[in-house]
Amino acid sequence: MNNVQPAPRPVPKPAGQTLGVLLEDTGESHRDPVNDPANDPANERQKWFIGQLLAGARPKAEDLAAQWDISLSTAKRDISELKKQGLVEFVGVTKKGYYRII
Repeated sequence: MNNVQPAPRPVPKPAGQTLGVLLEDTGESHRDPVNDPANDPANERQKWFIGQLLAGARPKAEDLAAQWDISLSTAKRDISELKKQGLVEFVGVTKKGYYRII
């Protein structure tokens, strides 16, 4: 008897995904493979970062790292992924600039 369950198929990401879709909780996270960011358009840290921007704050990578007790490198990777997805952009010069929703 074979009790092995087939692995769930990844859901293709639709083109032109909106910010609302990224932030919504589908309730299906229990079906996502562990540590597979390809199946989750935005992780909880990224959702927090976007939420801060939507609330009018100007969070930086240091704020993300402190809030979630992660390394600065991980925080920068999270923000970089949001930039790659076209959700946020950095405005201004390195020391005085800020992120904003696109």
